[in-house]
Amino acid sequence: MLPRVRILVLWNAGRGVEPGEDASWAHSQAQQMTACNGIDAMALHPVKTAAVLHPQPCSWCLELRLVPGQEPSEVVRARPFAEFLGDLRLLGMHPRVLAIDGELR
Repeated sequence: MLPRVRILVLWNAGRGVEPGEDASWAHSQAQQMTACNGIDAMALHPVKTAAVLHPQPCSWCLELRLVPGQEPSEVVRARPFAEFLGDLRLLGMHPRVLAIDGELR
């Protein structure tokens, strides 16, 4: 059985943007990922820090579950994904992209 890989994209909220506007923008951007081949499921999560003494500024997490055998690098290089990351960088949202191989046991 091929491993199921997940891609997580974490980013900060936009500065000077209202919370409702930020959520609306995040949802509309996440929907564009459906144009990428190899994505089986997608979820967008608002994020809050659990580390009170050492918080990391992160407001959103886009979780992409890939079809079995799909290489995460191929998804990240796809045009919709690359444009999404580019927009996050241009807006100063400091995106971080992680690939998680396998499921929790």
